[in-house]
Amino acid sequence: MCALMLSMGAWAQSSSDDEFTTIKRPLTISVGVKGGANYSFAGEPKAFDLGMKGNVGFQGGVAVNLHFSDKLDYTPSGTGRWGVQVEGLFAQRNLKTNTDDIKMSCFAVPVLAQFYVSPSLAIEAGPTFTGVLSTSPKELVQGSAETGFLKLGLDKIKGFDIMATVGVGYYHDSGFTASARFNLGNSNLAGNLESKVSSAEVSVGYLFKIFK
Repeated sequence: MCALMLSMGAWAQSSSDDEFTTIKRPLTISVGVKGGANYSFAGEPKAFDLGMKGNVGFQGGVAVNLHFSDKLDYTPSGTGRWGVQVEGLFAQRNLKTNTDDIKMSCFAVPVLAQFYVSPSLAIEAGPTFTGVLSTSPKELVQGSAETGFLKLGLDKIKGFDIMATVGVGYYHDSGFTASARFNLGNSNLAGNLESKVSSAEVSVGYLFKIFK
């Protein structure tokens, strides 16, 4: 009986120690896909009267989310105030002009810091690295036979830009996500097209937790 009581006491002490010395992992890593619509707009280029207006496009790709825990030993992972989201996106950005629509196929890589105001809602901010892969049409033609024609080559729109991005993101425990962002352009499209493109976008997606 004495031996049994001693062994049960030792087991209880061991279980208690294990319970209180286990430290949760410091973060949760999730990966997934997302997609949505954007509205791009730009100012009128210098020396040209193109009648530049905004237009609707789309974007989609993959996302990786890191959600940290608070600096407490017993706080579950992925429940802290801070996180980071990195995405690799293909974006179609479109603009309207007096003569033809400008369609730009772009890549975009947002690297955003997140501050969670609630367990599911985060404020996001950071740079978005983007560049134009191709454009359509190859040139814009303005004017008439009487006034003469002006040709503006769009094949030179290959510029790289670091856009300033701010927005909000919703991250449900089920994996469903939704976000709304504004991207402020900082670089001209090309040397012959001095106009900065900005955009507003909404997206939805799904993230799978692979480390928690």
